[in-house]
Amino acid sequence: MKNKKIIFFFISFLTVFSACNKSKNYSSFDELSSALKNALPGDTFVIKNGVYKDIVFRAYAKGTAENPIVVMAETAGQVRLEGESNLKIAGEYLEIHNLYFVNGFSPEGPVIEYRLDKEVANNCRITGLVIESYNPKDRSSSNSWVAFYGKNNRFDHNTLFGKQNAGTTLIVELDEDRNRENKHSIDHNFFGKRPNYGSNGSETMRVGNSTYSLASSQTQILDNWFEHCDGEVEHVSIKSNDNYIARNVFFESSGELVLRHGNGNVVEENFFLGNRKPNTGGIRIVGEDHIVRRNYLKDLTGKRFYAALAVMNAVPNSLINRYHQVKNTQIMENVFIDCDNIEFGVGKDNERTLPPTETIFSENIIINRNAMELFIENDDVSGINFSGNIFDIKNSTIKREGFEYQKLNEPDLTLPIERGDCGAQWFDNQVKDEGVISAKKYVVSDADTFREVVTEADDNDTIILKSSSDILLEEPIVIEKHLIIRAESTDDDKPIIRYIGSVSGNPMIQITDGGNLKLSGFIFNGRPAEGKSRAFAGIAPAKVMSGKYNATIENCDFIYFEESTFAGFKAQKNTFADSLIFNNCRFQNISGEGISLSAEKDDTGKYSAENVVIDNCHFEKILGSSVNIYRGGNDESTSGPSIYITNSTFTDSSNQERGSTLRLIGVQKARISNLIFNNSGRGGASILFDEFAWDDIQIENITYNHSGKVRMNRLYK
Repeated sequence: MKNKKIIFFFISFLTVFSACNKSKNYSSFDELSSALKNALPGDTFVIKNGVYKDIVFRAYAKGTAENPIVVMAETAGQVRLEGESNLKIAGEYLEIHNLYFVNGFSPEGPVIEYRLDKEVANNCRITGLVIESYNPKDRSSSNSWVAFYGKNNRFDHNTLFGKQNAGTTLIVELDEDRNRENKHSIDHNFFGKRPNYGSNGSETMRVGNSTYSLASSQTQILDNWFEHCDGEVEHVSIKSNDNYIARNVFFESSGELVLRHGNGNVVEENFFLGNRKPNTGGIRIVGEDHIVRRNYLKDLTGKRFYAALAVMNAVPNSLINRYHQVKNTQIMENVFIDCDNIEFGVGKDNERTLPPTETIFSENIIINRNAMELFIENDDVSGINFSGNIFDIKNSTIKREGFEYQKLNEPDLTLPIERGDCGAQWFDNQVKDEGVISAKKYVVSDADTFREVVTEADDNDTIILKSSSDILLEEPIVIEKHLIIRAESTDDDKPIIRYIGSVSGNPMIQITDGGNLKLSGFIFNGRPAEGKSRAFAGIAPAKVMSGKYNATIENCDFIYFEESTFAGFKAQKNTFADSLIFNNCRFQNISGEGISLSAEKDDTGKYSAENVVIDNCHFEKILGSSVNIYRGGNDESTSGPSIYITNSTFTDSSNQERGSTLRLIGVQKARISNLIFNNSGRGGASILFDEFAWDDIQIENITYNHSGKVRMNRLYK
């Protein structure tokens, strides 16, 4: 009888316990947050499908290793968090599955944070998540998408892409002891497109920071796919000790995996596939006791900080945030296929004077049938022990200790992870189809119709303005699509665009988020109608943008912008163009600047455009600089701006004391050729640079007629 009672009690207990662990469905995140506080190990909470806006999901619960508490979408990807939403997770053994953040931005701080108030997450997991283009309206507003705190947390099979504002996509914080030696796992994620931001602080991933860089993190970064992660030079930045980075694929990503601070990190069996894309790089090394082995690097074009392998020079007695000496590091069994640059002593200058020491470079394979040299020596390499390396390069006669020539076939490429195995499995990581290219054409002759058509047009439509049209604008024409706008004919009878608005501080044409403008055949006349305000520029980006823009301007005239702060084309602070092209344009009678790309004055390395092309243009009677491009400070995290100015003339321009016709400050690549200066730059310079010693600058075939000459740092050393 006694045994029967015990059996009955046990069955009753299991029934009650089982009932306590049934799934619970919620459509209110406030109710869900409250319920989680009282959850039992093994409980599952289901969020009903739907679009939820302006949600701050505070998830705190304590499960166990055997019975975690799970919060999941009713259908993967069908729980959409939009507007100003974010997730804060804390507790123990709590899992969040299959949420979708889209069409919004975090109201404050990270989108995902492994911390809630003063509580951190330990042994928690986020999986099947997608964050898509979750950006604030102002690209200069900085935040991260994922921030790790606590220990033993996992972030796996998630998809993150489209971040355009400032801030690292994913960070691991080490600011307290409870966040160190964390053993977090970041695995099987898809990190998709991150456009070039044009400044420091735009990494895809960062583990630690300089302040706590000698702390042990022990984070594992495994089996992830990084594709088109171009935010800055360090797409993965390791700033701590004892991390393990393995079996990741870096596909067509401009930048490097950088051991920036800290010691004792292991980087192995990663694949870097550049496909000859500009500035694609591999691994950069700073610090001690690292192991870099069995990595595969192919078709990488970067140099210096973007090189396939960049072993840095160091600062003697370095501050914690500068460059510690590469020491006791092993670089072994790596394969370099058709990579443009392997460099030692990278960054050598008057500060970074310590070359690598006690370092091994052994059993590596170098194949490059276009190369004449094995690697670049920026400084003394006697502290590196070269042994057992084999090579097959164009210059097969090289004799160097530790290297042997062999005729080699390219090793078979077997990726450690497939693209489709990474990211949220319910989400298609393929590049989205741009859709059918529209080919509609519109013909207009007045401002009202022009504005209506610009609003109605689809991407890649063409808008044609009739010859001799007077386009009198009371407000700017706003370009937020890919549009072609051109004059009806290419003769001298160009349509004239003028601003007759009553509000000052506007351009005539304003390019905003996603705008890609191809414009040809117009006159932008800056003189106002009587009693009306003046436009500060013919063309300018919007003052607040979340993304970047592009513009190609051909056969256009910019005349009579008659204030010292005005310009024909004028960039705004915190805006960024990937490409600006000016071809066969005339800038004349301007009291400010012809082309002004100098709005970033903070001297933090920010700049206004990545690539600027000025060809066959004429500048005359420009009071300020005809072209002003500015990138201030000492930041080395970007590759631009790159400037191409060719086949152009400059007359009666920029003759004030200390003035300069071409003011090119901080430009990292310049190709200047076939220019004629007539009575220009007489008070200072026709061409003014303020460049680093390593900037890539070429100047040729310049004619100076009663004009200033070139002024640049390297001429005065």
